[in-house]
Amino acid sequence: MYIFDGDDELTGTQALRLFNAIYQRERLYVLYATFISYDPNGAGTMRLGVSRQYSEQVYQDESYRRQPHLFSQLRCMMSDAFLLMNSSSLRSANGAFYL
Repeated sequence: MYIFDGDDELTGTQALRLFNAIYQRERLYVLYATFISYDPNGAGTMRLGVSRQYSEQVYQDESYRRQPHLFSQLRCMMSDAFLLMNSSSLRSANGAFYL
């Protein structure tokens, strides 16, 4: 089962099949991709979002939360990844859940 960011739209009839193939081939828990922003009121203008990888040092240190925002939409994850998370990973320093 996959969890997708709820305000996103999947483009194309094969989008879920593509995500499933990538998850199965790469054995991923989380996937960050790019997005297309479309403004129908702005003469149909479109903008492509960009995602970048974290450095190897960030992976080694597990310092993701201390890094600048490097990714954009579509964020999705295997439901297993969510179930494996410690609830403290979902809370800020003052103990409140991230929104």
